[in-house]
Amino acid sequence: MVEKSVSVGLPLSPEARAAKNAHQREWYRKNPEKRREHLRRYWEKRAEKEKLKNVQERGNGR
Repeated sequence: MVEKSVSVGLPLSPEARAAKNAHQREWYRKNPEKRREHLRRYWEKRAEKEKLKNVQERGNGR
């Protein structure tokens, strides 16, 4: 039986999901500075997107 993956993409078998998770944990452990930078960029983009959304809503009389 194949379980649906929470992330976007194709469903993964439990074995494949476990292998993926192990690989990601190892990468995160070896690359903390890259992970921090990625998360910083993600949240900066997300904040900018939210800011633009709020400006557009105000412009529409909401």
